[in-house]
Amino acid sequence: MRDVVPHPTNFFEKKLDKELFNLRTELCRRGINMQYSHILKKHMEKLYNGICTIIYYENEQGLTNNTTEFTKYENIPCRLSYERAKQGEQTDTATDISQVIKLFLPPEIEANEGCKVIVTQEGETNTFLCAGKSALYGSHREIVLKLEKEYA
Repeated sequence: MRDVVPHPTNFFEKKLDKELFNLRTELCRRGINMQYSHILKKHMEKLYNGICTIIYYENEQGLTNNTTEFTKYENIPCRLSYERAKQGEQTDTATDISQVIKLFLPPEIEANEGCKVIVTQEGETNTFLCAGKSALYGSHREIVLKLEKEYA
């Protein structure tokens, strides 16, 4: 059983937590994770403060709408990260501000483009779609998500 790290409560602990997470991610991008990936993985997993369910789509024969959902992974430890894009895009009526949402998972968990991801973090549950191919590092996997739109 992994150690449960309580969520930081004050501003400085949150900032340090984010900087530490970003530092580990940058080390992995530079290839430093090859020799120390098991150590980095252990520390990355301490930062996971959410759980997620990954749902794939499967085609079935004989149905009018032949796509059905099936759960591939359940109760996977994870962490969501929100980044605001550097610049807003000016339109005729307003400035669109975009946001990049990343999901950090253990490296052995796969999430294909277009699959549905349900994440519960800090008591809030959101449904996302995988926006692209995931980046795999020795210590973790990064997936860019987009918020799933619900239609009435």
